[in-house]
Amino acid sequence: MVVLFVVGLMNLAWMIAVGAAFVVERNWRGGAAVARVLGIGVVGLGFAVLVHPSVLTTVASMHRRSMMSM
Repeated sequence: MVVLFVVGLMNLAWMIAVGAAFVVERNWRGGAAVARVLGIGVVGLGFAVLVHPSVLTTVASMHRRSMMSM
């Protein structure tokens, strides 16, 4: 819940995505597998940002474009 609070202060769309991941993990039969896949994805994103920091600005700009199309 602390993660949702911090992410929510920064970006509502990311807060919704993290909240949806929590709901799927807790309520779906394959929730444990989803949690593993998401965890691997987040670790991979973290590693990519460490290796090449411009990845973070790319992710942020993708989000801005999707929000503008709404």
